[in-house]
Amino acid sequence: MTKPVLVFLTFIAIVHLGAMLVTPFIPIYLNNYLHIPRGMTANINTIQTAAMFIGYFGAPWLEKKFGTVVSIGLTTIVCAPLMITLGFGSALGTGSTLVVTVMIVYFLRSGIANAAMPIQNTLQMSIVDKDLRPAITALTQIVMAIVSFIDGLFTEFYLFRTMSGYATAYYIASGLYIVGSVILIIFLTKQYNRKNQVVDITKETVED
Repeated sequence: MTKPVLVFLTFIAIVHLGAMLVTPFIPIYLNNYLHIPRGMTANINTIQTAAMFIGYFGAPWLEKKFGTVVSIGLTTIVCAPLMITLGFGSALGTGSTLVVTVMIVYFLRSGIANAAMPIQNTLQMSIVDKDLRPAITALTQIVMAIVSFIDGLFTEFYLFRTMSGYATAYYIASGLYIVGSVILIIFLTKQYNRKNQVVDITKETVED
């Protein structure tokens, strides 16, 4: 439980708290709140998946351009205005205009949000000694599970008591994304943002 580990887990908890307010409920938001047909909702989900894989290919460029920590924080922060835009979904038009606009925003959000995921996995491995990497992975999963449980209680007993809560969730998530990213950048940039540290970790793993 070093400072880098605590900061990283805090970032994961805050961002996952926001993500789980919206991700599991995208079909409900699109169908019941924006009144987008179910078939088109399935297409939007497919496009999100495609954007996720496309985003992965941008990871090497991001890490080289901005560094490890800044890449993670920056991509998460950029997602915030996209989340706010989705929260205003009912004001984005109607019919085909609404569908196309929402599809584009979800595509961008999914691609950007996942672009730094490979880098995040590398950072997770670099903040602990190599013999503790399985432990940090397990601990991260435990934190995410606890956060998901909290999210479930919050949405069940408060946020989703009215249909407008599904839109409010996007505003809350955007704020959490910014807070989590700022914490990560402030406390870990100096020590873990340089590319050579990532290379060293990779070399060490290969040699092992």
